[in-house]
Amino acid sequence: MKISVATLSLAELNVNLLLLPVVEGSARAAAQGIGGAIGDALEPALADFSGKLGETVLVYSPATRAQRIALIGLGSDHKVDAERLREAAAAGAALAKRTNGTTAAIRVPQVGMSSEIVGQALVEGFMLASYEFVQYRTESGPKYDRTERLVLHTEGREKAVRRGAERGRLIAEATCTARDLVNTSPHDKTPTLLGRAAERAGKKHGFEVTVWDKSAIEDEKMGGLLAVNRGSPEAPVFIEMTWQPTNAVNSR
Repeated sequence: MKISVATLSLAELNVNLLLLPVVEGSARAAAQGIGGAIGDALEPALADFSGKLGETVLVYSPATRAQRIALIGLGSDHKVDAERLREAAAAGAALAKRTNGTTAAIRVPQVGMSSEIVGQALVEGFMLASYEFVQYRTESGPKYDRTERLVLHTEGREKAVRRGAERGRLIAEATCTARDLVNTSPHDKTPTLLGRAAERAGKKHGFEVTVWDKSAIEDEKMGGLLAVNRGSPEAPVFIEMTWQPTNAVNSR
């Protein structure tokens, strides 16, 4: 999923789904603050929306570039934290899936938190909720379009939101990679194949990977690993991954 940050007018966002997280009791003020065609489109739906945590309302507006607009409740303003923002973004991801939205945008709410943390939480929530493991899916399952692009819309806090969004993307992608490994069938995840997956990840992300074969494991007298492996027809491996960042705080 491609992640970007935009500061252009909300009315100019050309996406399938525009998500507007709002705290409880502030939906009308938010709609009036946005104004224009988006504010007009939201007005009739306000009677059915209070902003309670997890509440959503979806509207359609032919007068806006966004095909669909959704209000998402954050609950009480003094209880909003990073986890609630993740939940709101996850609710938005569910709406995108339901409506086959390949592009989505989230308006970054002003909730008295660091813009960097807000940006990170929104990206994490949306990406993690969008995760699916489809390696073994048959053609008979339901078909829908995946969200390919997520835009965070912000006003005046672009650099901080961008830093948070990038961190959220990296964390979410790493989490999804771990989920893929967990969900992969054991016969597709033998020690040898797992070692190759680690090598590919190291090459892609810039960390060192050393995969020890059985001979190296025996030379190091790693009896515990060898004992466990006796019950398997597959040869064991020991995977060593080393990350050496620039400007490291220590030499360990």
